[in-house]
Amino acid sequence: MQRKMVYLALCDTCGTPKRITKYALRNGWRNSIVTEEYCNNCRQHTKIPEHLRKIAKELYLFQHRSV
Repeated sequence: MQRKMVYLALCDTCGTPKRITKYALRNGWRNSIVTEEYCNNCRQHTKIPEHLRKIAKELYLFQHRSV
């Protein structure tokens, strides 16, 4: 049985968690296309730090490595 991972980002302004989809991690965060996440609660943007981009890249590589 495979566990389902849920990734969350917290708003810098209000602290509300936002679910980050695998699609967003794979196509936005990892490739530096997306630079900020929008908070639906306080309507502010939170910049995605470089160390989180690095983690997104490592997760992608880990999930797609050859066995």
